[in-house]
Amino acid sequence: GWLLTNAANASAFTQSMGQALAVVAQIFLNLYGFSWLFDRRGVAIRHFHWHTPSMLWVQRAIRRFALFFIPLIFVVALNAGIAPHVNSESLGRFAFLLAMAAVALVSYRLFRRTSPPMQRFFLQHGRTLIAKLYPLWFTLVVGLPLAIGAFAATGFYFAAAFLFGRLMHTLLLALGAVMVYGVVSLWVVTQRTRLYERQEHAVDDEPAAATDVSAPRAEAIDIAAIGEQTRELLNLFTTLLVLLGLWWIWADALPAFRVVGDFALWTYVDTVDGERLTRPLTVGGLALAILVAVVTGLTLRNIGALLDIVLLQRLELQADATYAIKTVTRYAIAGIGIVAATSIIGISWSKLQWLVAALGVGLGFGLQEIVANFVSGLIVLAERPIRIGDVVTVGEVSGTVSRIRARATSVVDFDNKEVLIPNKAFITQTVVNWTLTSQTTRLLLKVGVAYGTDIEAAQKVMYQAVRASPDVLVDPPYSVFFVGFGDSALNFEIRAFVDSIDKRLSVAHALNVAIEHALREHGISIPFPQREVIIRGAPGLAGLGEAPPAPGGARAA
Repeated sequence: GWLLTNAANASAFTQSMGQALAVVAQIFLNLYGFSWLFDRRGVAIRHFHWHTPSMLWVQRAIRRFALFFIPLIFVVALNAGIAPHVNSESLGRFAFLLAMAAVALVSYRLFRRTSPPMQRFFLQHGRTLIAKLYPLWFTLVVGLPLAIGAFAATGFYFAAAFLFGRLMHTLLLALGAVMVYGVVSLWVVTQRTRLYERQEHAVDDEPAAATDVSAPRAEAIDIAAIGEQTRELLNLFTTLLVLLGLWWIWADALPAFRVVGDFALWTYVDTVDGERLTRPLTVGGLALAILVAVVTGLTLRNIGALLDIVLLQRLELQADATYAIKTVTRYAIAGIGIVAATSIIGISWSKLQWLVAALGVGLGFGLQEIVANFVSGLIVLAERPIRIGDVVTVGEVSGTVSRIRARATSVVDFDNKEVLIPNKAFITQTVVNWTLTSQTTRLLLKVGVAYGTDIEAAQKVMYQAVRASPDVLVDPPYSVFFVGFGDSALNFEIRAFVDSIDKRLSVAHALNVAIEHALREHGISIPFPQREVIIRGAPGLAGLGEAPPAPGGARAA
């Protein structure tokens, strides 16, 4: 077709033949291309795992339809060019009516209730809304080509041909969207499988890696949640692409929508290169701004799952780094969405000077705390003095960091209460992070033995009791020291290290029990505080401190 159309000194019939061949080539490519997708070795069966008998039945129906439909379209296209008017209005119209009848027939065969694909559809999705609306859309699918044929038969042949061409493009767009959705869904499932295998492998290797106390801590990823959020995000973008495609296909055929879309709601003044221009805000612009806001909101809710699958699992980052990346990404998307939506409706940042002035006044009366906490939250995410899962102490609150939000950070204390701490506290106050670079912490146990005890023997007994504990680390080494003379005992300090903050209480309990048993077995006593109280006589207190008379008349004081 291209060679005939561009041939030198081509006649009118040759150019018409070339144009008709070009039209037929596009239809041939689309019909047989989609029939190949339904082949036994095609994507639909081999990768999407669609029902094999149904797909093979659809493939045969499409190829049989193409054998009859393509020659008819060739006759229509050949007579739609520069053919004589009588041919265009007789032979071309007759071929077009037969083509519409063929489309209605194949639509009836494909979508009737007893066809294999529809039986499979109702078996799996019989309770969905689209299944309940089956009579409505089945009537539209079968009746629409018949209506277009009737439209052509009543004298509107070229308008009917134009409308049918747009419907064909719409059908191809829908089939293409289904295939793209299936391919992307297949890719998401593959990535989820790899992520799951990687997580399982990390769990299997956890005992071997437990000896390395400085190893980074990985956060368990909710595979099901990632799949649900990614599917929702994929549905959103697929719907947007389909809507944009439909608008591109039907824009020139629906001038009424253009009139509605160009209707001005109000005007605003914009400054371009120092010149003030009056611009209208149309219905289409307002609809676009609302669409941008909706897309921004849905993206903010689901972008974390997409980042996990697409990017973060490949970078092998720690949990706190991935959390920081996702949070900053959400802030950036929110900012871009707000700027885009406000720009569409004519609100530029140059017009918000009054708002900036009002915020300046508000900052002086109390908003400075909110701004300080927000900026502190960004500093915490960038500097990472605390991370998700760290055990921290801020003031009188000790617990595990669970979430870092824009204003405050959630800390779950050891009573399982969630405490909200303003982000500013992590920047301006003293913060103890027990697990920032390592989870290794030191236990300090104080033990006193009775005066007169052999110090070296007591030290050896306690040292052996600490060495027998399997949870005490060898490096850094543990130690037992005699630190001083107390009021009632000789004071010792036991210093031992554990590799996890969660083991502190259990290891301290085990060491106390073991040391008490060892000292008791070796006859070493742990004294309790003793005090002597001496009561002396004083004027006015005569007789209060006197003892009863002793035998023989003596008094004891």
